[in-house]
Amino acid sequence: MSKIVLHVGTHKTGTTTVQDTFALNRELLERVGLIFPKIGRANGQHGLVMDWIKLPEFYHLDVSSKDAWKRLAKEHARSDRTVLISTEELSRGNPNSRVDLRELRDLISDFDEVKVVCCLRNQISFIQSIYLQVVKSSINLNWTNFLESSLTSKTATGLYLDYSDLRSYFETGFSKSEVVFFSYEQSVGASQGIIGRIMAECGLEEHWGALRTLPAGHSNVSPDPLATWAAAHVLGSRPFQPWLVEVARETLDDLGGANKKTTIFTKAEYDRLRSTFLPLNEKFNLGESEGDEDLSISAFPKADNLMFRDALTPAFWVNLSRHLIDRN
Repeated sequence: MSKIVLHVGTHKTGTTTVQDTFALNRELLERVGLIFPKIGRANGQHGLVMDWIKLPEFYHLDVSSKDAWKRLAKEHARSDRTVLISTEELSRGNPNSRVDLRELRDLISDFDEVKVVCCLRNQISFIQSIYLQVVKSSINLNWTNFLESSLTSKTATGLYLDYSDLRSYFETGFSKSEVVFFSYEQSVGASQGIIGRIMAECGLEEHWGALRTLPAGHSNVSPDPLATWAAAHVLGSRPFQPWLVEVARETLDDLGGANKKTTIFTKAEYDRLRSTFLPLNEKFNLGESEGDEDLSISAFPKADNLMFRDALTPAFWVNLSRHLIDRN
């Protein structure tokens, strides 16, 4: 019996770590019946969306995306193997730049079983991580405009923030029984983590312990949020400089922030986000309550544990300037 599992993200939920780990263990996985195909140059199979979404040249394939899907079905749909495809681009929601899921479902219809697996993160952490990723790419993104747009449109850089909308999008091509959601916060706190959860969705949980881990443990880890915001504020339109983030973090430590988690948000922004997305998450959770899993996407970071942007007093900027002078 053949099976295809589509790990569709979302973005900033450990997807790069998942893709790098499964690529590292590709031969071992194949021996136990799980195919993590090498498609294109990236570890994730992002080239499979190129017929619908414009991505950088690095992800382009030597055939069309649709032909690549057909090739997967031809090679594996009549076997007893499970195929795992991992690309967070399948959860992208911009109506003008997203995958036609009806068409995709038809392309993989020869598989005996189809499963869509989607990891969801609380929106406060999600929005912040999206911003950090954009800034790391040396794109000058106005924080105020970005946040306001996210709250108004319930999307951020084309990514769904209202997870009921995301569910509706998946159901344009897949039945509700084919779509599985799970919580990022719950999974990273579990002993087997997100890697183990993906293995379980592939029916191979017992092999999780045999996987080799990445040398650095994780891939594409977000930098310190508040230090990154401060660095981006200093740099303006100039290219991103990781060393400046380190200096900003040292300055935060000097002002009493040592070993404390930071956030880009002010306390007022945090409260606004929480009041906006908490009822939306409760609605989403209610729609998923028929399953066996206690899915809770409303586990926002606790305000008591955070250093907010309000902490950046004039003294911070003076001390940051002194640190920069000392460095030079």
